Amino acid sequence: DGKGQAATFDVTVDETGAVSVEVVDGGFGYQAGDVVTIPAATLVTPENVASNANLVIVLTADDVVNYANNIALAGGSGSGATANLVVGALPTGDTGVTGITIVNPGTDYAAGDTLTIPGAALGSTASTNLEIVLKARDINVRETIWCYTTDPDTRWELCDPVVPCVASPTCGACNFGLCADSSGGQLAAPADCAEGASADFCPVKAFCTVMSCSTGYAPVADADTKLCSGTSCLPSDHDVCCGAVAPCTTMVCPADSVLKDDAGTRVCQGVECTDVDVAACCDTRDSCATYVQDDCPVNSILRNPPPSCVAATCLPEECCESAGTCNGFDVANCPADNVLISPAPVCAAVTCAPDECCEARGSCSTFACAAGTVTQSPAPQCASAACTQGECCEPVGDCGTFDVGSCGAGEVLRSPAPACAAAACTAPECCVAAGSCSTFDVSGCAAGEVKRDPAPTCAAESCTGPECCEAAGDCANFLQDDCPTGETLIAPPPTCAAAACTAAECCEVSTRRLIGGNATISVSIPMAPVTNSTMFVESSNAVLGGFAALLALVLAW
Repeated sequence: DGKGQAATFDVTVDETGAVSVEVVDGGFGYQAGDVVTIPAATLVTPENVASNANLVIVLTADDVVNYANNIALAGGSGSGATANLVVGALPTGDTGVTGITIVNPGTDYAAGDTLTIPGAALGSTASTNLEIVLKARDINVRETIWCYTTDPDTRWELCDPVVPCVASPTCGACNFGLCADSSGGQLAAPADCAEGASADFCPVKAFCTVMSCSTGYAPVADADTKLCSGTSCLPSDHDVCCGAVAPCTTMVCPADSVLKDDAGTRVCQGVECTDVDVAACCDTRDSCATYVQDDCPVNSILRNPPPSCVAATCLPEECCESAGTCNGFDVANCPADNVLISPAPVCAAVTCAPDECCEARGSCSTFACAAGTVTQSPAPQCASAACTQGECCEPVGDCGTFDVGSCGAGEVLRSPAPACAAAACTAPECCVAAGSCSTFDVSGCAAGEVKRDPAPTCAAESCTGPECCEAAGDCANFLQDDCPTGETLIAPPPTCAAAACTAAECCEVSTRRLIGGNATISVSIPMAPVTNSTMFVESSNAVLGGFAALLALVLAW
């Protein structure tokens, strides 16, 4: 911001963002207080990334080199000429060389000589050398006037004095104090000289920069080169000098800023928006760095790193992104003996980690099976963290299908058949020592039955009557020959205490009855066995007297 021109710089941005500036070409026309702006696009970081802000340098008096002191004029046929340069504001509003004061005219110069003030002496490049073409009147003249030229390549030169504009038939109009007749220069539209102003110079027209534009209008961009119709700007010059102010919507905000939300209702200060309109049109761009997780929608997470937003206030979709979900996680990425968590959870970042999606596989060793079932052995691992009845359990075994051949010697199957502790029954669960009739209570035998002897082993743990009992023996089938000598079969034959009768049960000592008078005497007399005969001597009429008679009878027998 200023009227200086042609300065160039080398700018270095290091990895910390520090900037160093080296002047390559100082240019010319700069003054203290001028603002030099280096566009952000030309500033490149070590990572080859363009800067997000312009580099702004405010010149101080120490930054401005004085080029006006005793500058040597080179070239021409003479030598020794020096001059001081006069730097000031040009009519266009720019700052530049406004005049030259000859300090030493030198010697031997001739009209037509071209004297050069090197660009280096001006602090600029060789292409900006200042050249002066000497006229005859310049020779040996220490001071003279100079004029702007209409040649875009020659800004000014020494010139003849201004010819007064006189109102006359040969000079009916003038501009910038010069006649605009057929011999005059081709200038802007002339202003008529006042009648009777034959001795007056024609007044200079005013530039549009002094025009007071109406509300909503501002001087046009080239107001410093446009002229009003007279020595002052009038309302009739408004359309020439003024243009509608630019709306803020045409503003190009700095990289770290965005247009205000109401930019459509705001305007810039001029017909074009410039840096001076940044505060009016732009807001600093918001950053997601101030966003918190609670501001994100459900199942969303903060973006990392946090981006800048497109407006002064960040929106959730700018700062948040969908969180990852374990739905697509590959179980092969889980640690050994781990399975995917179900239902699949939402992760803390876009990419899920194994510890978010995986959990240890369940084991049936701790599973409680339902009634009638037992844990499989060995206890298997489950397909997920939570085991199921079908994975861990199997029906308990039943001794009803157990093979008695698997029982030990002297053992029989339990009855009723019990359920086992596992799917496969064991002999101790299904087998029991067979019962023995030795402990069977005879009262359990049916009428007419006795316990077997010897007592047998039973087919089950508990003995039954048929196993331990048998029909009691009957002496009807006992033979006389089986009785001891001197004994006969008992009549009627009794029932025996066991299935096999004994002589003691079926036999008895032989008995004879002797009857006499009113007394009956039974005498047991051992006799030799008599086959198939029984002898009884009975005398109802005999009268025996005394023991001798009885004995005689016995002996006689």
